[in-house]
Amino acid sequence: MNRMIRGLSEVRHLASCYRRTSLRTRLHVYGRWFLCPFNRILEHLPDDTCHLDVGCGHGILLTLMRRAHPQQVLRGIDPSHQKIEQARDVTSPNLSFEVSSIEDVERASCDSLSVVDVLYLLSASQLSGFLRACHVALRPNGMLVVKETSRTPYWKFFLTLVQELFAVKIFGITKGRHVVIRPAEAIAKALVEAGFTPPTVQRIDRGYSHPHTLFVSRTGADSKDRRLPCVSR
Repeated sequence: MNRMIRGLSEVRHLASCYRRTSLRTRLHVYGRWFLCPFNRILEHLPDDTCHLDVGCGHGILLTLMRRAHPQQVLRGIDPSHQKIEQARDVTSPNLSFEVSSIEDVERASCDSLSVVDVLYLLSASQLSGFLRACHVALRPNGMLVVKETSRTPYWKFFLTLVQELFAVKIFGITKGRHVVIRPAEAIAKALVEAGFTPPTVQRIDRGYSHPHTLFVSRTGADSKDRRLPCVSR
């Protein structure tokens, strides 16, 4: 019952935030919210920091974070001009969106960073560079939260694979050239190789038709202070 009440509240909030966007965008936002456990991701994100969401799309995660913590400095980046333009319709103080990639983000410019359903679009070589860039963007002991689909159970994996092949290869809804759904062990290994601490790994797909797995890791403390001012753009 509590989940249902919270869900209805989130849907009303999203409807209000995206009311100026096109019908197609609103339907996409509702569908994305229905299929992805954003509330379970939010439970693992800090609430008093400068946060960056990489591959933010239409900005659903940040919009929900903004609702819970209005004073938090939130920033989203995505390579899609169209999605960023739609996301900017919900921009408010301490919340901003821009067309950019993680490689362009300033060194040590955020305390926490989220990556939701992005890694599967990257080849092996791209994955390594992407995660290293995330490490550079975070401050010492900064938190990285990654949500990706898994390869088990098989029926959920197959459903997700077919859906993403259509979204990426046929309809072009998602920007990318690769669809590589990796085992959780491979993602955890890639995080460590990029300099992050061994992640905690948690399945968060109970009640959902897609196999969602969450990874939470940190950069570790540095002897050299890399901190830069946290600025809302």
